This record gives sequence, C-alpha cells and structure tokens, in this order.
Amino acid sequence: MPRAVIRQITCICQNFLWTRDFTRSKSALVAWKTVCLPKTEGGLGVLDIQACDNGFIAKQLWNPPEAGSHMD
Repeated sequence: MPRAVIRQITCICQNFLWTRDFTRSKSALVAWKTVCLPKTEGGLGVLDIQACDNGFIAKQLWNPPEAGSHMD
C-alpha cells in the first residue's frame, strides 16, 4: 500500500479517536505508538496499519511464488 494512503488512513483514525469526527483535527493526548500498543501493555489495541503493511510485504518476500505458477 502506498505510504500516502497509509498516512491518510492513520490521520482519519487519529482524528476520529480524538474528536469523534473524521474531518476535524485536534492535538493528540497520547502518542499514536502508545495507542497502538496492546491493552496489556497500556495501549488501546488499535491496529497499526504501517506495521501490518510491513508484515504483509515481508510475508510476500518470505513465500515467493513457486516456479511455473502464473502471477496474473
């Protein structure tokens, strides 16, 4: 996923979390990295889209297509 798309999605999530509105922005009360931590570690368990995208890319590199398969 392009980084610009990830930034836009994250921005929308942050705006909604702090203001309950997608279009308004407000200063964050807590760092986004802290918000994305699991609840057991003091976060809210919000999905970190950048980390997930990195994981998907790593999985694709780890499991390359087999020889003879078609990638249409």
